[in-house]
Amino acid sequence: MNQVSLIRTLARSRAFPDRPRKVRLVQTHLSYVFLTPTRVYKIKKSVDLGFADFSTLARRRRYCRVEVEVNRRLAPRVYLGIEPVVLVAGRPVVGGRGRAVEYAVVMRRLPDTRLLSRRLRRGPGDYPLVARVAERLARFYGQVKLGPGDRDTGAGPLARVVRDNFRVLEKFSGDLFDAEALAALKGWSEHELAAMRRRIEQRAREGRSVEGHGDLHLAHIYVNNEIEILDGTEFSRRFRAGDYAKDVAFLAMDLEARDRHDLSRHLVRILARRLRDPDLPRLLPFYKAYRALVRAKVNALLTGEREVPIEARRAGARGARRYFKLAERITRWRGAPALIVMGGLTGVGKTALALDVARRYGVEWVATDVARKLLAGLDPFLSARAGIGRGLYSPAHRRATLRAVLREARSLLRSGRPVILDGTFQRREDRAAVRRLARRECAEIRFLWCEAPLDVVRRRFRKRAEGPSFSDADWKVYLAMRKRQEPPVEIPLSEITFLDTTCASPVLWRRIDALLAPLASPPSR
Repeated sequence: MNQVSLIRTLARSRAFPDRPRKVRLVQTHLSYVFLTPTRVYKIKKSVDLGFADFSTLARRRRYCRVEVEVNRRLAPRVYLGIEPVVLVAGRPVVGGRGRAVEYAVVMRRLPDTRLLSRRLRRGPGDYPLVARVAERLARFYGQVKLGPGDRDTGAGPLARVVRDNFRVLEKFSGDLFDAEALAALKGWSEHELAAMRRRIEQRAREGRSVEGHGDLHLAHIYVNNEIEILDGTEFSRRFRAGDYAKDVAFLAMDLEARDRHDLSRHLVRILARRLRDPDLPRLLPFYKAYRALVRAKVNALLTGEREVPIEARRAGARGARRYFKLAERITRWRGAPALIVMGGLTGVGKTALALDVARRYGVEWVATDVARKLLAGLDPFLSARAGIGRGLYSPAHRRATLRAVLREARSLLRSGRPVILDGTFQRREDRAAVRRLARRECAEIRFLWCEAPLDVVRRRFRKRAEGPSFSDADWKVYLAMRKRQEPPVEIPLSEITFLDTTCASPVLWRRIDALLAPLASPPSR
């Protein structure tokens, strides 16, 4: 019985130890996954994709054992062991006695409601969830450190893994991926690898290398009383070993792929502090682009498997293109470091626009509304409303918030990354501090000053009151701020552009693209 026939028979029979009434089969590019109400059974596909070779039964058995060993580090209660698949009266049975014809990794099934991707709701609780994941990872990386001489650490092994990834991607060039864009990404990666080589080797000597997870994205993280992280890479130690920045970048990238730049920054901020690694944010653009291309490859491979249902193949194609475009955005910035200041009164739509610019151009987003609450140890979605000039909005806390966002922006600019500062910047002295930062860091600076009519702002505040928001401001705060604002008349016209956020979207984006085009390559259409 060949493997495909065996899988079809298993999917139709009650061949599992827990005797389920129903079995659901899900396929990845490397595994057949059987889901019962209480268990998960994973059988490795008989494939050799170059980077993963499961072409013989002995190899599949070996990698089943490695999978359990690797994943018990972050999910010890989930990975129960491996079971043979044997033939009984000519029919396959999981866990029976006899000559094994396959092997299955057996896992406890966790409820999908515990997936981190489902738990993130753009509201109170998102930041604490990500903080808990970051703390779990920080402890894990402290336990799995590798020596500087380990064969799978350093710039050489990393370069081989990155190039192997491009070799697979190139098989889909012209079909799923634009050939010219893929070549540009490959050239950018080679340039970054060469520029980072000394830093990578130095970090290995400093003890920043670990045997990490290797496939750390949202769909593998479950959150409840404990953080359980599943599906670490078993088929290649090179894929999971190296600088922990590879792992951190994977999760940060996947958060950004879901439009959660705020949580990506929060994750990196916590890990940089817990690991005493201020250099971490500077490394992430390269690693995030690499990890986005890994996800593009994984999705692309699904499209070529005829036994995979057509809808899953179509979803794979969509996912491949989406992650490829994310890699393009991450690598888009091409010139000197740039500081984009999204300013204007509260309620005029600047944060929504700032996040859209961050997504479209691959810019690092730093917001005063978020920094203000994090400084006070609060979830940024929780209300900290106070009287004007009091509490978190007192002059002292305002100055501390400004110092925090400028510190963060400086760190990112020094790594050559563009930054978008999102805040009201209503005081002349605050704008002067931002401009001084740009001069010190030799960064291009552009103020995008957002405006909107009164009736539009009032409607936006009504809508804001219906759900969680980073901002605590309301209509009364807006009116008070409007009275005491200090218009940005001191900023040279070459540095500032006024934007009406109520303009039709194509018109608004043509203006923004024209302003940023001298600094970055144009977005993909």
